[in-house]
Amino acid sequence: MLGNRLKEVRTRKNLSQEKIAEILICSTEMYVKLELSQEQLDLNTLIKLADFYDVSIDYLLERTDESSSENSIEKFVTLLPIVEEIYRTEEDEITRITGHESGLITQDDTHQFWFKVSDNKMASDGIIEDDLVLIETTKHVKNGELSLVAIGNENAMLFRVYYHHENIVLATSNSTRLITSDNKKSFHVIGKAKQIKRALNQ
Repeated sequence: MLGNRLKEVRTRKNLSQEKIAEILICSTEMYVKLELSQEQLDLNTLIKLADFYDVSIDYLLERTDESSSENSIEKFVTLLPIVEEIYRTEEDEITRITGHESGLITQDDTHQFWFKVSDNKMASDGIIEDDLVLIETTKHVKNGELSLVAIGNENAMLFRVYYHHENIVLATSNSTRLITSDNKKSFHVIGKAKQIKRALNQ
């Protein structure tokens, strides 16, 4: 089990659980749960641990007893920008990138990035403040699909997008917003949600 391997590599270096929790910027309680296999390990944390212990991801996952990173799934991993703000104007798209997180890329021509959630407006979908949502850029989304949308000069937000006759309804956990045919020009779909990554402190 992954938890057993995490304990093995930690004790081999004579490190405490508190020290690893400090490196991962999470609580000791959270890290203890990882070693007990009571919590799932996200890809970014897995990469951090593999880099720290200088072993392959496959080794941590107990897919091999060889710690070398050769033939590991790491070759499919890349770093994607974390975007906190996106504003659409008539001339350009303005973004604020605050860091990078790992992501699995399956198609070289797919443009993806992590959007950092700044509120709890999609709490009913299990998405809360500081979570990261992997966005795949596209201008077209299906009815009811969770999407990143910019309206006018406002910062982009996550909505469920519904099409009703000639109108568009944007829904969050506690509100809806109607985009009529008269103001569709101010409505811009930036992309659709593909994956959610929980904040480590949750």
